[in-house]
Amino acid sequence: MNKGKGGRPNISKPDVGQPAESIGQQALEAKEAGLADVARLLASPDDLARLVQLRAEVSSKLTSARSTLSSGAAAQIEAAKYGLQLLDKSHRHIAKLRQCIDKIDHLCAECSTLVENHEKIRALSHAHANVAQVLEELGDIIDLPSRAAAVGDILASGDDGSFVAAFEGLTLLEGTANNIKEAWRRNAKKKADLGELAQYLTQVFNAMTMFERRLWSLARNYHALAQQQPRMLVDIARIVEMQEQMDAHYIATKATYVRPRHYKERLMLEMEAAASRRFAPLQALCGQHGQHNTKVKYDQDCNRVLTEARDYLGTLTDVERCDTSGRPLPGATDAELAMLQIREEDVFDEGLWLEALLGGFAALETELAEAYDFVSPCFPPQYNMFDSIFQMYHVQFAQALDTVGQVSPSLSTAGQLKLMQWVCGYQNTLRGLGMQEELVGIPVAPLSANSEGQPGFALLVDSYTDRMEATMTAWYKAILAQDLAGQPQQMSDGTLRTPGVIDFFRMLNEQVSVLEEISHGEVLLSAARRSLKLMANFVAAQQALLTPGGAAAALAGASAPPGGKFELNFEMVCAQINNSVDCYNQSLEFTEHVQNLLDEGYRSELDVEDTCRAFLDLAKAWAGRLVDMMYSDAGLLELWRKMYTSSDWLAGTTTATILATIGDYFNDITTFVEPGFCKRVCEGSLEEYARRACSCAVTALDKGVAAAGATLGGAAAEAADAVLTRLAQDEHEVQVFFEPLVPLDKLVKRVGQLAGLRELLSSQDPDGVVMGYAAVLELNPAITPAMVEKMLVNRPGWNKLHVADASMHCRGLYGKAAKRQQRDGHLAAGSTAAAGAAGGGTADSSKGWKLWGK
Repeated sequence: MNKGKGGRPNISKPDVGQPAESIGQQALEAKEAGLADVARLLASPDDLARLVQLRAEVSSKLTSARSTLSSGAAAQIEAAKYGLQLLDKSHRHIAKLRQCIDKIDHLCAECSTLVENHEKIRALSHAHANVAQVLEELGDIIDLPSRAAAVGDILASGDDGSFVAAFEGLTLLEGTANNIKEAWRRNAKKKADLGELAQYLTQVFNAMTMFERRLWSLARNYHALAQQQPRMLVDIARIVEMQEQMDAHYIATKATYVRPRHYKERLMLEMEAAASRRFAPLQALCGQHGQHNTKVKYDQDCNRVLTEARDYLGTLTDVERCDTSGRPLPGATDAELAMLQIREEDVFDEGLWLEALLGGFAALETELAEAYDFVSPCFPPQYNMFDSIFQMYHVQFAQALDTVGQVSPSLSTAGQLKLMQWVCGYQNTLRGLGMQEELVGIPVAPLSANSEGQPGFALLVDSYTDRMEATMTAWYKAILAQDLAGQPQQMSDGTLRTPGVIDFFRMLNEQVSVLEEISHGEVLLSAARRSLKLMANFVAAQQALLTPGGAAAALAGASAPPGGKFELNFEMVCAQINNSVDCYNQSLEFTEHVQNLLDEGYRSELDVEDTCRAFLDLAKAWAGRLVDMMYSDAGLLELWRKMYTSSDWLAGTTTATILATIGDYFNDITTFVEPGFCKRVCEGSLEEYARRACSCAVTALDKGVAAAGATLGGAAAEAADAVLTRLAQDEHEVQVFFEPLVPLDKLVKRVGQLAGLRELLSSQDPDGVVMGYAAVLELNPAITPAMVEKMLVNRPGWNKLHVADASMHCRGLYGKAAKRQQRDGHLAAGSTAAAGAAGGGTADSSKGWKLWGK
């Protein structure tokens, strides 16, 4: 007996089927183990107190063991029963298999005698199959009249619900007829007529022809069917699909005697033809612009008769009229009514033409949207039916718009706006229907007469923007002329301005505001581009005022002065500087507003930076003109003639007077000009001062500082020192004068160039001369190496070798400067201006400070 956990015995399960001796032995061993266990449990007297508990535990274990033994025995019994059933079933199958083997042996013995007659049996089998096929075909032939009559009854009844059934019946009849004709052709030994059978076959083919005629007539009316009888349109789609499958089957089986019908291609052609017929009246209407479409009544004085009333005798009793300008006329008296002679004239009324045209466009646009909702769902998705219908309608719309585009220049502005508004609405409809953006644009129609390849809509937009440009051009020319004829207005801050800038941009904004209600895409982009062009033209028109005679030309036709000569005064030039700055600010606001209005995909196509910057460049040019006017002052010109050539200059009087005069001008400029551009004017004035000083000094001191000082009085050495001292003092005075007006870096640069001039005039070192010439050449490219060489020849202590060395380096610098000028588009024009400014005072006062000495 094995003991488990806790010292309790483990009673093993007896194996079913063991011998009886083994079972008895096991029972004896179990009994002995039980006695030993009882003896162990009652080994001491104290264990007797636990006797009741021990008896209960033993009883529980005994019950558990008995239940386990019973369940194991029941399982063994069930397994034995299942095994007996399997043995019985196997016995039955073995008996059946033996019967089948006996039957196979019998059949093999029976068939062993048929091998000798194998060919005869095969021929008999083929003959049986052929007879069966012939009988089947004969049955079909016999049924041809009844089937054809049944299909004819279906077609004649007009029952649309049986349309697919009629097609299926006709398809069977036609297939039978084709098979009969092919069999007759293949099996006839000689050419022979089908006889009476031909009548039935012809009837079948005629029925199919009649069916196809009705099928395509219904297909052409697809729009009405989709709304009224969608089931019929679905049946048409089913018929087309079935015929396509049959065509594919005939091609796969190489049944060449059956002609493919290509119903799908035919369906698309019929729908396209239907779309063309729908658009035909509209296409004709597009080409009738300018043709008489209404009658207008006039009296003998060419006054238009709006309404008239007559009595039953036809006598005129009342009339309503207006004159040629559209103003209504008072009612006519009886005498006047009796004298009125009313006539009718055929005229073209664009309003009526546009009303009919836009009404037709709107109706067809509605049809296209309805095709998305009603027609497309009736066809299989792989047909992409709406895409096909869209292409049909889109091409037709493009052809109509191309026709309109050819006559767009003769349309009124209101008519052009109405047409553009419809096109933009149509494009929005297409976007709402899910069309891609590249397909929404109006293409060039295939039949367009436009040789340039532009769509008619583009021609329409171009005509409108051309008219807008012409109108705005006339307006801004009148604005400029009015500004020049008047006087600048002084604002509350003291600056001078003219009202033309505000008027120009106000009108430009009005032009754009008209279109922003129509489109934020192609039309607005075209108008924005034309607006940028107008701004560029406006800049060019103002730049023309800077040319000689430009102001007089702008005033031509306005209040031009006597003699045709007109020059802008100082105050007007100040106003033009402020106007250009205002134009720059207004252009930034305008372009920002337009870009915000444009759809996101169009914003990058608008280049506004160069156009807006042109106004700043114009303001700089006007600032240059202002500087030029300052230095063209008669008093300043006289003072410049004394520079470097008079004792007053040597005493410092000339330089001080020049700077004082410039200071007087600056007092006005700081009041009249925008603060931001005052510094630019001051910078230009400083640059012009340095340029004129260099030119005058090089020309006046061409024989050397000592010689020039000697002409002013005194010994040569002392005179040279006095000239150089005066030059240094001039530099200091210029620096002190311009220091509060000009940025430090610009001031240092210009004063450094004046110091370079002094170095050029006084240096005894060739390198110093070259450095001085480089500074002067940067300031005034008109100072040539020949002029420098003329100074160096008379310089004390210089031999020919020194002069040649310095001249060679100077020529190199001059050549580089000339190339740089050519690259920048400015060519040096010699030293005539420099000599004139210094010696004879013949400098051209019309030249700006940027061009001085060139």
